[in-house]
Amino acid sequence: MKKGIFSHLKLRPFTVKTKMIAYTMLVLIPVLLFCLIYQKEAESILKEKAGTLIVETVGLSTSWLDEVLSGAVRISAAVGSDRVISQYILSQQGTLADYENIVNTRAAAERLNEILNTETRVTSIWIYLPEQGRVLSTEYGFYQVNDKTPLKWIQARPLHGHMQAWLYPTNEFLKAKGLIDLTGLKESPKNITFIRILPGVGTDKDPVIIGTTYHQFTIDSLLNDVSSKTNSSVFLYNQSNKLVNSIGSEIGTDPVPWKTKQKGAYTFKDDHLITYSTSELTGWKIVASAPIKNYMGGLSLLNWLIFSFLFIVLLLSVYSSRALTKGFHQPLKQMLDHFKSIEQGDLSVRMVYKKKDEFGVLAEGFNQMAVTQEYLIRSVYEERIAKQQAELNFLTSQIQPHFLYNTLGALYSMAKRVDSTLAHALISMSRLFRFSLTDGNDMISVMDSMEHISYYMYLLNIRNPNKYVLETYVEPAAQYYKIPKLIIQPLVENSVKHGIEKTARQGVISISVTVLSNDLLIMISDNGIGMKKENLDELKNRIKNSLHQTDAITAAPKEEQENMVGTNYALINIYKRLQLKYGDHFHFNIDSEWNKGTTVTYRFKKEDP
Repeated sequence: MKKGIFSHLKLRPFTVKTKMIAYTMLVLIPVLLFCLIYQKEAESILKEKAGTLIVETVGLSTSWLDEVLSGAVRISAAVGSDRVISQYILSQQGTLADYENIVNTRAAAERLNEILNTETRVTSIWIYLPEQGRVLSTEYGFYQVNDKTPLKWIQARPLHGHMQAWLYPTNEFLKAKGLIDLTGLKESPKNITFIRILPGVGTDKDPVIIGTTYHQFTIDSLLNDVSSKTNSSVFLYNQSNKLVNSIGSEIGTDPVPWKTKQKGAYTFKDDHLITYSTSELTGWKIVASAPIKNYMGGLSLLNWLIFSFLFIVLLLSVYSSRALTKGFHQPLKQMLDHFKSIEQGDLSVRMVYKKKDEFGVLAEGFNQMAVTQEYLIRSVYEERIAKQQAELNFLTSQIQPHFLYNTLGALYSMAKRVDSTLAHALISMSRLFRFSLTDGNDMISVMDSMEHISYYMYLLNIRNPNKYVLETYVEPAAQYYKIPKLIIQPLVENSVKHGIEKTARQGVISISVTVLSNDLLIMISDNGIGMKKENLDELKNRIKNSLHQTDAITAAPKEEQENMVGTNYALINIYKRLQLKYGDHFHFNIDSEWNKGTTVTYRFKKEDP
């Protein structure tokens, strides 16, 4: 089967450190999603509240505008239905004497002022009389209108076939210069006027018109109030949807909401919140347009809090990643490096970890394993070296055995004819050498070992007659058990050389071999010079640390080994041999007292004959 084109690629697995950092960073994803969703929901709620606030404010303002302007409608109706004024208007249809006309005009003017006082917000009431081309006004009195253009404009534009209309002071409206009540004087505020045709008098071409006027600041005050409450720009459109007034600094290019798609009672356009309300009385529209940012002050604080929270979470994640890396990855990496060191043969590495946690337990187990492994490897290695050394010694000893035995045999035959004592010495030496030279077997019986010691002591007494006394006790049950060769004679030689020869008294060496349960107990003691306490302690430490010394002692030539371990080479060598052979079944002790003597005790597992 053909392999895929990517089958030869091997993706490197993520390390524990990378995984820890990745897992920690993954915590940021749900936090980030939550913060984004929360921010969007908060923005939506704030927009909804802002829309509700501006809609309610504009709606209440429109109702208040209708309430204010409804006074003009009531006054206009009151003027049209008043008897005095009606008689005055009818009297103006004919010809009256000047005196009578003045009295009627004064009475009508007084009546208009009385009606005006019923509405505090209305600034003036005026009546246009087409027959005389005059206007009776509560503010400007009785004046002549010579130019008919304003009247034609009123009939063509605001009224346009209707019986009443509202006039707002636009530039086009100000063309009606002849009607002072409509435009006001130059120094006077602009006026907002409600006009109404009085039916039954005048003609369709020249009707009687009743006007009720407000100063423009009344509307400006209302628009300013809306702007301040909604923090927005406010626009006023007349019934023809023409912009006639605006309040605010941020005026959009075209904020008219009914030209855009609405969302409920408000809409959003060019980052602006827009709403409007239509006056049922005038048909005018109040439009409020506010930048969204004006209502997002709380959202800005929320965004700052969210980003601060995310930053803190990021810092905590970074800190957690570092803590996890330091607390988990570094100990694991340290342990892995130590395993590699052991794999490469460095058995001295130890893991340093002081915390009392799971890694502390692992570190302690690792160190114990390393110590055990080092001990086992060194034990096997040293045992192998000792075995190789013994084999080498065996091969060396086999080079001249026949020559040595034949020479001693010839000397013995000659001495026997001359001196029996010399003959006995030669035969003892021959047997001693024969015992020392190995045939490859390292184990001998207890009795054979005692016989070997007796030959050695006989030769010593030839040199110094009656200087040395050997006392031996071998328990009958222990006679035929096997023990390693040359573990007693070297100690007897030590007793003579380092103990007895340093005194003037007769030397006594005692050897006992007994059985203790499954063990053999061997004790070698002398009455030599002994050792002081500090020397004894130093010797014990050298014996105890002999197994942990480097392999240089074992690998050195025999003539150098004694110098490397001091004057107790034989004792240390026997200790190491028995420790390597019997392990935990071997027990050793040495006691000594200055000027009294020394005792060495072995205890190890017995071996059957």
